Amino acid sequence: MLYRALISAVLMMFAGADAAARSRIGSSSASILRIEQALEFFKLDVGRYPGTEEGLSSLVTCPRSMNCSRYNPTGYMKPEGLLDPWGEPYRYKYPGARSKEPFDLWSLGPDRISGSEDDVGNWQSVDLRSRGTPGLGSLLLGAAVASALGAAVALPVYLWGIVTALRGTRTWRAALLGEPLAFVLYLIGVSIWVFLFVSQSSID
Repeated sequence: MLYRALISAVLMMFAGADAAARSRIGSSSASILRIEQALEFFKLDVGRYPGTEEGLSSLVTCPRSMNCSRYNPTGYMKPEGLLDPWGEPYRYKYPGARSKEPFDLWSLGPDRISGSEDDVGNWQSVDLRSRGTPGLGSLLLGAAVASALGAAVALPVYLWGIVTALRGTRTWRAALLGEPLAFVLYLIGVSIWVFLFVSQSSID
């Protein structure tokens, strides 16, 4: 019964962390769609998209490099709408090089590094944006954390096996190599498997 409770706690922890990460990635994808719409309205009024140097701030206030006679005086976006869920500004490039749209629009993703595997961009399908693409570094870090967590949660069970050996109710061989050690390895394995499964499902 105790084993099941501990395993359930580990599973719930990873499920909660994954749900939070997916929520942020989904929010970033939705924001990219809203910015795309604002860029289209900008083009309808002004006749062109903002240049790379003018940037997305052109959606908030009219840049000096532009004739503002046809610019919407209230702007097209609020400043906070140009920040991704990790607090970084969305990146913009016109003309684009990766997207089917005339421009590239993307978030740096959780690692806040442009060009890495977890970037969320308008060159991806909406479905792929919502899933995310964790990199190898994230997988290795998660596996290490999962191993440490599994060992920490299972350690009391292992120590109990040693106590029973000291009391003489179990041989040292059984205490060190029997059920307690097997449970430690099992819980570590479950933790790693859960993390890798969740991460891989984000890629597939």
